[in-house]
Amino acid sequence: MGFRVVLAHVPPILRDIIRDAVVNAPDVEIVGTIEDPEPLGPPLERVQADVLIVGAATPDDVTLARQVWATRPRLRLLTIGPGGRRAMLLELRPNRVILGDISPQGLVAAIRGEPAW
Repeated sequence: MGFRVVLAHVPPILRDIIRDAVVNAPDVEIVGTIEDPEPLGPPLERVQADVLIVGAATPDDVTLARQVWATRPRLRLLTIGPGGRRAMLLELRPNRVILGDISPQGLVAAIRGEPAW
């Protein structure tokens, strides 16, 4: 299984660095680039990608992720900051934890996301 990657709003020099980084990975293929400041939705619909790499002023901003996931919830989003030094990987992933018999304290802990079982 391979990973289809789209680059969006990535400066040319960083785009070249990314291409060089994945050139020897046989399971990674860059299938497109989006350079226009247009919304990402329509171009992403045309190219069925697994990963979207976005050049972002602040890589920890999740606003773009929410917009992308509205139509492509399985898409992994990798944001890379200016200069390519900071990055963040965002993905939606279902999580299931079987709690079994649960106490009132365990119920409260589960609501909080705390491991108390």
